[in-house]
Amino acid sequence: MSKLTEEQQNIIEISKNMNRGEILTINACAGSGKTFILNQIASENEEKSFLYLAFNKSIAEEMKAKVKNNVDVKTIHSLAFSFTKKMLGSIKIINSYTIFDISKFFPNESADELFVILSDFNDFLKSNKKTFETEYIKILWNLVVNKELDVSHDFYLKYYFLYRNQKELEQKYDFLLLDEAQDTNAIMIDFILENNCSKILVGDTFQNIYGFNNTINAIEELNSNYKMKLSKNFRSKQEILDYADYFLLKYTNKNKSRMISAISPENIENNIKKTTAFIMRTNAGIIEFLNKIKEFDQEQLNEYCLIKNPKSIFNLIFDILFFKSNNFLYISKENSFLKKFNSMIELKNYAEELVDKELQKAISLSEKKYDFSELNKLAEKLYQNYFLSNEKKYFITNAHISKGLEWDIVELYKDFPNFKELKENIDKEKNKEKKDYFKKSFEQEINLFYVAITRAKFELINHTQNQIK
Repeated sequence: MSKLTEEQQNIIEISKNMNRGEILTINACAGSGKTFILNQIASENEEKSFLYLAFNKSIAEEMKAKVKNNVDVKTIHSLAFSFTKKMLGSIKIINSYTIFDISKFFPNESADELFVILSDFNDFLKSNKKTFETEYIKILWNLVVNKELDVSHDFYLKYYFLYRNQKELEQKYDFLLLDEAQDTNAIMIDFILENNCSKILVGDTFQNIYGFNNTINAIEELNSNYKMKLSKNFRSKQEILDYADYFLLKYTNKNKSRMISAISPENIENNIKKTTAFIMRTNAGIIEFLNKIKEFDQEQLNEYCLIKNPKSIFNLIFDILFFKSNNFLYISKENSFLKKFNSMIELKNYAEELVDKELQKAISLSEKKYDFSELNKLAEKLYQNYFLSNEKKYFITNAHISKGLEWDIVELYKDFPNFKELKENIDKEKNKEKKDYFKKSFEQEINLFYVAITRAKFELINHTQNQIK
């Protein structure tokens, strides 16, 4: 990508003439060089200072090695954590709050009432609201500030949003750069709008895959001064891109430019396919795949690695097994919702009603005679392989984790949902709230499928029920 495309050159020219407070959004297709264009903008505006807000810590670390001296790379969470720690002193971090965390502070409330209280508090933490709407929210907020409750990631982000010095970043930087802008939230949107720097947001509308975290697609939602796109893909063959476009055009109602491969024919012909990824939709799919390769000899297994922490893969299946054997004490906090069901029939009905594919697959898997403890040990070994320096041929992952990665060959596992059936179920649904919920879930599934397909550089093998006919 040494020579800039016309789209890239136009974006850079706009960046050179932006005024403070103006917003440029760039809708960039998979493999179009989102990180490259942001770095190029900084290079072409070397007299300006930039704050690059990365999606997560690993992306931030990778970017620090690439950017120019006029760019500071941070995550919004690192900014928020540093500020909160400075204001509150030593703090203990937890992932999220549970009913059990708050129950001792509300001894007279029922489990259902505690659930509502906690839901309201979590909604407040993820919102851009600046006042406490209920007394319960205020009580929980003060409990955290006074260190009677630990600090969650959502809490310190909200704390920073409420109490930060808004002018501090404006005085230090000319530009604010935001990557992965299709997966942001209400707090980040306000953070961007209230900041008087010039703002450039890059993302891919169809890579919005964290809807379950109430993310907002800033590329679509923000009223920007300039709207640009990047439609050339520097990763995949044209056939693979057309395959991905087919499903987006068939199942979404959004305008979509055709992705164009920028790979030369010589590059394709001279390629030696070295890496293969097996991409699953669910954790249960990963477990099934591990069960298939468990009999491989050590030499074969050394060529495989797992790109997801085994704890997050096996947590739900182990908790369902604890539920089935009435060992409720061993169910993790993360899956404590299981305790509210009286039987497996109730749990199955719940999973089917919500069309929760992860839960459905885990329930189905729990009925198989797998040695889950042994499979967990295998997963841990393959996860360790991922961090070793030896050359690996085969990568096991799921669609969410695969985002941002690429391989020569990609095999899509059979556990992706059947889009035709999902669409038919949505069309049949009469309840408006359910219909809207199913539509959002369906959009996320299509986006995930698109992400998984576009990880492939030269060959795609599709074992799912979704085929081009």
